[in-house]
Formats: sequence, C-alpha cells, structure tokens
Amino acid sequence: LGTAFAFVGTVIGAGFATGREILLFFGEYSFVSVIIAGFLLSFFCYCFLRLGAVYGNIFLAFGKFKIPVKIFIIIANICVFCATIAGTEEIIFNLFSFHGGGIITALLTLLIVFFGTNAIKIVNLIIVPAIIVIVSIIFFQDSQYDLSGKIGFILPFCYASMNLSTGGFFIGKNANGFTKKDCLICSVVSGTILTTLMFFVYCIVKNCDSSMPFISKSVILGFGIIANVVLYLAMLTTLIGTLDVSAVNNKYLAIAISAIGLLVSTFGFSNIVDSLYPIMGAVGGAITVSSVIILILNPKLSHYYNRLSL
Repeated sequence: LGTAFAFVGTVIGAGFATGREILLFFGEYSFVSVIIAGFLLSFFCYCFLRLGAVYGNIFLAFGKFKIPVKIFIIIANICVFCATIAGTEEIIFNLFSFHGGGIITALLTLLIVFFGTNAIKIVNLIIVPAIIVIVSIIFFQDSQYDLSGKIGFILPFCYASMNLSTGGFFIGKNANGFTKKDCLICSVVSGTILTTLMFFVYCIVKNCDSSMPFISKSVILGFGIIANVVLYLAMLTTLIGTLDVSAVNNKYLAIAISAIGLLVSTFGFSNIVDSLYPIMGAVGGAITVSSVIILILNPKLSHYYNRLSL
C-alpha cells in the first residue's frame, strides 16, 4: 500500500493537481480517453514493478541502453521538479501573499529525501488520502460536467508514458522483494485511485482556461483555500519522488538539483509544463514500450519467451 500510494503521489503533482496537465492532454477529448490513460498507467506500473523486483536496479533491465535511459530519466525528473517548484511558489503566494515558497518547499523536500524511502512512503500514506477526499468533495459540488470530445489512444499513451518517467522509475527502484502478486495488487490499487482522480479532475477543469484551472474552478465553488492546501501537498509528493529518482542516492547531487530547480522555476509554472511535458511524453513512450517488450521477451521474466525458444 505504501508503494502504491508513493506511485500515486509522484504522479499527482503540479501538472496533475492544478489541472493544467489534464487540460493540456485531454481538453479536446472525451472522458473515455482519460479512462484509457488510467488503465495504461496501471498496466505500465505493473511492468516497472516487475522489472525492479527482478533486476534490483531497474536500469539494468535496459542492458547496453541503460546509460542513455538513465540520463533521460534523470533529466525528465529534473524538469518535473523545476515545474513543481514553480507551482509551489504560486500556491504559497496564493495562501500567504509572500514570495519564497519555492525555497521553503525545496528545503522541506531535501529533508524528507535525506531520511530515505520509508519516510517518503509514510508521507504519501498521509497526504494521498487527504488529496482523494478533497478532490472528491470538489467534484461532487460541481453540477456541470462536459464529457464530450474525441476518443484517442496516442495522447493517453503519451500521458501515461510521461508519468512513468517519474513515478515508474521511483517505484521500480523500490520494488526489491516484490512477488508477482505484490506487483499486481500494487498496480491495481494505484491504477484505480489514479483513474478515479483523473476523471474527477478532468470533469472539474474541462473548459476552464487558466494557468491553474483546478484552483480557478475551486474558487468559484467556494473551496479556494482548501484546494490550494491540497494542491501544495500533491506537489510536495511529486517533488519528493522526482528528487529521489534524479539524485540517485547522492545527497550532494540532490542539493545541486534543488538549486537548479529554484533557478529554472523562475520561467513560470505554465510555461515549463506546456513546453516540456509533451516532449517528455514522446520520449518516455519509447522507454515505456521498451520496458513492456523486455517484460515479455526476457527469459528472467517471461514463460512466454521460454515457450518461443522451444
């Protein structure tokens, strides 16, 4: 359960919880595409858990491509970290009307990451249920939903792949000792929670054009302060996961990445999300497809491969 919530917490960060990410990928699409993306997140979650459980170090599963894959994953996580730091700056200003929230958040994230994986899971076990409750309340307070639009498969795949570049490698590196049953349960739990939250946020933010549509709609419904608090918590969980992956257990590198995140965050939250997230989705797609192929064809993981050999 701790691993499932850690995966959910990493995915529902700045782009997701503000609604900006959902609007960018699914604004012109129907709710069916959102459901497809949720299913893919669950399936890919299982793939990354299995690779991490078998190889210990998930990057070893990619063989001679492990170094370029690792470089991309580190860069992708740093990009998400920068966007999320920018988001926390806006949220802190909305709540308390002062600048410097990004610095405070970066220091808090560093502190939690320094305490290790168990601390990260405990934080997510507390924060994720709070996010689920508040998003559900806001969803049921809204009475106008637009579920229409196109049905597509490419964007849902890119969306899921982009999030696996962060959340997938975070859970993959912490899946030691997991059995097939553990991986299946974890992926089903996290997939169910994410699909539900994605659908709720999709309904809330669709046709709401702003930098942070979830906040804007929540203010209209009378939940502005609560939404900002929950959004901040969601961003914190993503910051923890992305910093943990990109720092590769090096405290000095974690400090350096935090400094870079604060510098890049000055470009603004919406600019970073709109510019970098689609690119991450495309490149992440190639890595995600590779992980599925490895899962199917690698003799360490698949009886199917052994039957082909015969």
